[in-house]
Amino acid sequence: RTQNKNYVIRFVESSNSNLLLRCNTDLQQAMPAVLTVSGAVDGHYELVETPPRTSRIKALLLQRPYGLEDPEEITSPGRLYTTADLVELVQASEADIHRELESLGAFEIDGYWRLLDDSVCNRTLEAILEIVSLKGWDNDAIIVPDLMDALSYLDD
Repeated sequence: RTQNKNYVIRFVESSNSNLLLRCNTDLQQAMPAVLTVSGAVDGHYELVETPPRTSRIKALLLQRPYGLEDPEEITSPGRLYTTADLVELVQASEADIHRELESLGAFEIDGYWRLLDDSVCNRTLEAILEIVSLKGWDNDAIIVPDLMDALSYLDD
């Protein structure tokens, strides 16, 4: 793995055997005195670029999604992951990991990557719809600062 690409090493078998020779030469002679077969190989290794395997990132982050729990609470099951952890656990370059995190809508808090719990999204959307309905606001012209003020009262 490099910063931008992923590779896999494959052994490629060959139908022809290649002999490895050792040449015992007298420095005074132009021709080798004795050729000795020291081994045979029936293939070679090749380095092949491979697509990133980033599908595991979502599963890892969903072990402990970000919810409305007390931030001091660390007893919930699951582990939190830093970028370095994800680089070690996922077969992908760091650039590929960051692209996947962005596509998942993941966010970083105190160095740990998190996904938002679905229940938080649902409750927030319900609250927004309720506030818009109660205030009689036009759905196409919601004033964000006013909405944020109204949502802040829900935390009290």
